[in-house]
Amino acid sequence: MRNPASHAFRRFGHLLVALAAFPVVAAACGSESTGETMADAAAIDAGAGDDATSVVDATPPPPPVQDAGSPADAGAAPIRRACTSAFGTELSNDYGILDGRLVAIVPEGVTKCNGDRTHVHLQVLMAGSVYDVAVNTDGQTTEVQAPPVGGPFREGWRVRPRFDYATNLNVHSTAFRTTNATTIERRLANVDRIRVYGIGYGPDGAHLIHRNGNARDGALLLNPDGPTSPYLLFRFVDQTF
Repeated sequence: MRNPASHAFRRFGHLLVALAAFPVVAAACGSESTGETMADAAAIDAGAGDDATSVVDATPPPPPVQDAGSPADAGAAPIRRACTSAFGTELSNDYGILDGRLVAIVPEGVTKCNGDRTHVHLQVLMAGSVYDVAVNTDGQTTEVQAPPVGGPFREGWRVRPRFDYATNLNVHSTAFRTTNATTIERRLANVDRIRVYGIGYGPDGAHLIHRNGNARDGALLLNPDGPTSPYLLFRFVDQTF
């Protein structure tokens, strides 16, 4: 037969052991819960970082594509017409400047439109009429960028300017290289506005577009729209300066 007092005492001891173990279990549960929360926070922070990286793009956006018909492109393409034999009558037999628009190029060897076998002929529109400009192809040429001698572009014919390769452009005969008609024609293919330094051979055209000396040098100034523009200069092989 069991002693009632002894049995009660053992039960009370078991209860104390159970109560003593309870905080440990609770603490363990609390620690586990805290660990899961930190892991979740880390995951959230990492996710936020990924999202931030995807939103902030360090690469600058590409420039906008400009419409080909926008005003910035207006007038960029040169005017080209079929060559003509009907010329204007406003030039003189002087050394001068012809400012106009290049509307046709008559290749060397073509005999219509005032063409011949030793020149490329340019047809320049000035004040509503076309004028012939004969450019030699049997010499040498060079190209240089410089301000327009004679002032800014002004459509028309102006006589007796002063223009010398060496004095105005600091260009000398050693800078020139042999050229040909094809090279000249290709270089002028996309030219719109043009200035011609030359000597009128009559009321309808100009020639001697090469080194002449005495501040009367012939040349072509291409697209003279800015503070500087490209000059095409010409000389013969026996000219030194």
